[in-house]
Amino acid sequence: MHLHIPFKKDLGPVGTATFTSINSHLGSELGRQDDLESVVYICQELTTLWVARLNYGMELKVTDPKEQQGDVEEEEAKGKERWDGVDC
Repeated sequence: MHLHIPFKKDLGPVGTATFTSINSHLGSELGRQDDLESVVYICQELTTLWVARLNYGMELKVTDPKEQQGDVEEEEAKGKERWDGVDC
């Protein structure tokens, strides 16, 4: 005979507030569906971050640090050229 465990209420929050299930926020006992709900929230957050990076034109590949430093130096030189004739 299989018996369910008794339902518990008024438990403290578990996990990060952003990724916890609604039952955790309500103080209910957590189950397997709450784990799946948390995974969905994490996937949603990662997808949102990934889409935001694509929208802003940032590349997801890792660049060579030396090339990246060269790009920074070029941008600094352009900025200095723009402000050379301006009196503040």
